[in-house]
Amino acid sequence: MLIKVTKRFARHLYYRFYQTFLFDDADRREFLEVMHAQLSGNLPLSQIFQNLSQTGTTQQIKNLARQSLQDLTLYHNCTRQWQHHFPLKDALQLKAAAQQDQLIRGIELVLKGKQEAVSFFDTVIKSNMQYLIFAASFLLMIVLFNGQREMLESFNKDMLLLTYMDVIARWGGISLLVLLILVMLYYYLRRRLMAPARSWAYKFGFYQAYDRMVAFEFCSLAADSLRNGLDMSLITRIASGIYTSHQQNHSLFLVRQRLTDGFAVADALRNTLLEPRFSDSLASFAPNEGIEALAFGFEKVAHMLNISIRQQLRQKQYYLMSALLILGAILFYPILQLISGGGISPPGM
Repeated sequence: MLIKVTKRFARHLYYRFYQTFLFDDADRREFLEVMHAQLSGNLPLSQIFQNLSQTGTTQQIKNLARQSLQDLTLYHNCTRQWQHHFPLKDALQLKAAAQQDQLIRGIELVLKGKQEAVSFFDTVIKSNMQYLIFAASFLLMIVLFNGQREMLESFNKDMLLLTYMDVIARWGGISLLVLLILVMLYYYLRRRLMAPARSWAYKFGFYQAYDRMVAFEFCSLAADSLRNGLDMSLITRIASGIYTSHQQNHSLFLVRQRLTDGFAVADALRNTLLEPRFSDSLASFAPNEGIEALAFGFEKVAHMLNISIRQQLRQKQYYLMSALLILGAILFYPILQLISGGGISPPGM
């Protein structure tokens, strides 16, 4: 199990890195704009991917075109691997559009970007990058000073910097390993933890923002897909093809089962993909469950979820910033002592 979790976690980190730095927004926009232009000219998908594999301006665009052409040939679904290259909200929209043979419409919706999804990386990590560098720089300086330990001891064996070096040497590796295990455990439980344990996790600030991101992506997909003629059962099946965690698939299975049993859409989503406050809002926006009313309701609930996610991530951003500033100050103090001479004994002492 540990090997599977490690592989899944490493794959998740790789695709996160890939979407952020290697196949970035500019690449995704170019890929979709070229597809849109050539689809508008009635070129077949196979020819479009063949063209992109030869004329794409980056190797990543060419690779995606080749992969899409292969999937189109073998599986008749060119979007099969797109969740690894596009943000999940966009991948859901493109997959739904492709299944309805309306890929050009899906591309237009993605390029238009009616609602911008937020992410933990952009809101919390990226916005605190300067503080991460601040704390990491001082930690690195302490590690590098360890190479001059004999010289420092000749000045003052009791200086605080030497104590820091001892603590890092003794506990640094273990702390890093424990931190990695905790992160992997968090990631594993995020995919597996079910209610009511998940509800308890919400109370401690775990998983709620993530689950609301999933709900936001699903509501955005549902709003656009309903207007394109898809029914709720098909929408949930499309979502199941993208979401791979046990918890999400179980939630989608319950939604489909409830819809089959005649539940109202809002009731089917209650305590599965949507928390009660958001399913109640959906019921208020679309009491008669007409197609346009439901699409409008999902659009409004997606907006409410987006606001809630931003608020939660903003809080985490401030917590992380405060923690990094405190850590940076603690790491900087012995270095400041050394630079100012406060950690060196005067001659004759």
